[in-house]
Amino acid sequence: MRVVLNTVFLTSENFGGSWTYTYNLVRSLQKLHKEVELIVMASARMVSRFAGIESPIVAVNPGADSRIMRVGWEQLVLPRILKKYSPDVFHSTGNVLSYRVKRASVLTMHDFQYFYYPENFAWIKRQYLRFGVPHSVRQATRVICVSEQTKRDAVLLCGVPAERVAVVHEAGLAEGHEPNATGSETLKKRYAINGPFIMYAGSSMPHKNLPRLIKAYAQVSAEVRQDLLIVGEPFGFGNDLDRVSASAMGARRHRVRMTGFVSREDLLGLYKLADAYVYPSLFEGFGIPILEAMGFGCPVVAARSTSVPEVAGDAAEYFDPMSVESIAASLRKICLDNAVRVSLRDRGYAQAKKFSWDKMAMETLAVYKDAISSS
Repeated sequence: MRVVLNTVFLTSENFGGSWTYTYNLVRSLQKLHKEVELIVMASARMVSRFAGIESPIVAVNPGADSRIMRVGWEQLVLPRILKKYSPDVFHSTGNVLSYRVKRASVLTMHDFQYFYYPENFAWIKRQYLRFGVPHSVRQATRVICVSEQTKRDAVLLCGVPAERVAVVHEAGLAEGHEPNATGSETLKKRYAINGPFIMYAGSSMPHKNLPRLIKAYAQVSAEVRQDLLIVGEPFGFGNDLDRVSASAMGARRHRVRMTGFVSREDLLGLYKLADAYVYPSLFEGFGIPILEAMGFGCPVVAARSTSVPEVAGDAAEYFDPMSVESIAASLRKICLDNAVRVSLRDRGYAQAKKFSWDKMAMETLAVYKDAISSS
């Protein structure tokens, strides 16, 4: 079976779930080389990010970082390139499919954020997604959704029959393929960590709900020893968080710190060092950081929202993400009760082991076979 994987939508040097999914899918699918001949189509400037991948990487130039040029390339040029490779299946891993591809096709849907939080997108991208996503979902031979939550949205918002949609979960740590975590003493020095802390890692986009997290932490900061560390790119929202922190924390403002982007090695080390990982998001298609934290023995405190309980199971302490008081109560509990942290740590290890990138690849292969037989 020959599969061409379209990844040209990946253009940023620092990206999250979509890149993690795509890279680990390629890494795990290539282990199935006796059943799958995999060809990866990537933007020329991204080829180096696929280091360590043995499958052929086809470097293309869809128009640098111009979304309009890339979309045009996918619709006009890509179908001609595919004729050269004659794939049995064409798989797009980024929410939108090339409309003119006339062969068995698979589309991965990560989430429908554009529908629930349109303000997170520039106007032109929002219009493109509002048209392109539903059309792609209906066009694809089979659709892969990374959670039951995303599948429900696909069926409800796009009108695709449920039997054409498969739920294939993502995972957390890539066993045997993660870099070595940075040592604790180096991390403490690099990020001026002088005591225990709890952490959040991810973007600061509005649906990540960080202002409520900061306000909740302000309510308990006088009672707990742990500082709050916010790790990740600000994506233009950092100044708002600075104002929230200054207003909520007052004289204790120094106890909320924002690191900006950190390396993968440092992130893994912070998971190991933190007393807890807090995930206050209002909306998630999956939630890879939850499983990463659990895999490193970091207790998880999380929002009871969208796909989060599907991923965290009974291994998290949950709160109402719309309630500052509810978040504060969970923070107080996780910070002050060591027995709770130990229990969550043990359950987290077990929960993280339920998810595997290799298992995801095997289930994806089954979707490919189904798409071929159905096309």
